[in-house]
Amino acid sequence: MRSPQRSRFAQGSVRRGTIIACLLLAAGGAAALLVLGGAGSSAAPSGPSTAQGRGDWAEVVISDFDITTVSDGVLEAKKQVEMRNALDMESALVEIVPEGTRAKKGDVLARLNTDQLAQQIDQQEIELERAKNERASADSDLEIQKTESSAETRKATVALQIAELEYEQWLRGEVETKRQELRVKLDEARSEAERLGVKVRQNVQLQGQGFISLDEMQKQELELRKQQAALQTAELNERVYESFQFPKEQKQKQEVIDAAKAELTKTQQRASSQLASKESRAANSRREVTLREQRLTKLREQLALATLTAPQDGLVVYGTTVENRWWNNEGPLQIGRKIYPNQLVIALPDTGAMNAKVKVHESIAGQIKTGQTATIRIDALGGKSVTGVVEKIGLLAEADNWRDPNLREYTVTITLGPEAAALDIRPSMRCSATILLEQVKTATTVPIQSVFADGPVRYVLTQAQDGLARTPVTLGRVSDRFAQITAGLTPGQRVLVRAPK
Repeated sequence: MRSPQRSRFAQGSVRRGTIIACLLLAAGGAAALLVLGGAGSSAAPSGPSTAQGRGDWAEVVISDFDITTVSDGVLEAKKQVEMRNALDMESALVEIVPEGTRAKKGDVLARLNTDQLAQQIDQQEIELERAKNERASADSDLEIQKTESSAETRKATVALQIAELEYEQWLRGEVETKRQELRVKLDEARSEAERLGVKVRQNVQLQGQGFISLDEMQKQELELRKQQAALQTAELNERVYESFQFPKEQKQKQEVIDAAKAELTKTQQRASSQLASKESRAANSRREVTLREQRLTKLREQLALATLTAPQDGLVVYGTTVENRWWNNEGPLQIGRKIYPNQLVIALPDTGAMNAKVKVHESIAGQIKTGQTATIRIDALGGKSVTGVVEKIGLLAEADNWRDPNLREYTVTITLGPEAAALDIRPSMRCSATILLEQVKTATTVPIQSVFADGPVRYVLTQAQDGLARTPVTLGRVSDRFAQITAGLTPGQRVLVRAPK
């Protein structure tokens, strides 16, 4: 919104003509501070002149004067809040206050259409309720699965423990009993065979002596052979048991244990898989509820953002006015206008604290310091003036004037004094700032119009007996109105303040 501007030095509006230009050459860098004004002549008189009027003369005096520079610029709010469309979607204006309204903090300035948001909120509430029901169902299924998995695992564990106990019972009970039974039968058969063997040997002697008959002896021998066969059978039974029946039964019992272990492992894996599935479903349902709640919260926040409320006191300025885009052919904001995401709707500058931003030529910028005082003249208020203080000077020079590409200026920010709050000041008003650069104290002073130049020589015209006399002078500091004389004049002398006729 900044309009093109130049300092009077930069614009070359030299009103005193060649006289002041010569003063600039003599004063060096200090002459760049001049804000020129008034009429004058660049030519020195070549001879005696006619008498001058009394009002054409000024007295050389000891006085103080100010050195200032004048720059043009615009006003802007020191604090400005931008209110943009914070919705994630395009909307339309349904309400907006008139531009230029003085808003108070908390005032509703604009509203955007929320029909689509309201529909999304209703849909999201339904989806959230469904997600909560799904979460309750998933949590219930998870608890049931935990109970079932625990029961199945306990059952498989008990089955394994029983199989192991049965194995121990068989190994330490049935096997020992069987082995003892086989050993007893084997011992009995061996003992009986030995006894019968002794008896048969005795019977052989007795039969030879005629004490027993042959038939009786043969019967004893037959009993011995039967007992020997029984002994062999007992020995065979023991070998068969140890070699075949015991390993067979052991493998059968071990197979039962292995099967129980496998069933326990399978049960645990199945339980773990089922629990993981149920936990995943429960976690997903909880996550969905969280996401739905976050989405609903965001939609409700978006609904609240559709109402633009003033965060501070300020002047309502439409975004279309602030941006002032050349391609904007839709005019200012109005009801029904489409507003895009992040589009500036209203700028709210606080006119209670204003700045003036002015441009100064780069030759002057080095003499401007923060804290210097200034007088701000506001064109739109009939030339009313307020005080100000230099707040900051731009870091880099700007070259944005198409008419003079070599012109480089610095932006100076001036804070307006408290009396500005009582005026109807608005951003973008044009202004002119007179910045006080220096104060010259107790100097021998003449009006700037009384100083003339003839090449490098600076002189004034004083009274002489035959008319006017050139009096060379040495200049000190100069302003737009006065010049300091460091040599050539004394207080009380009179000098001509215009070129002679």
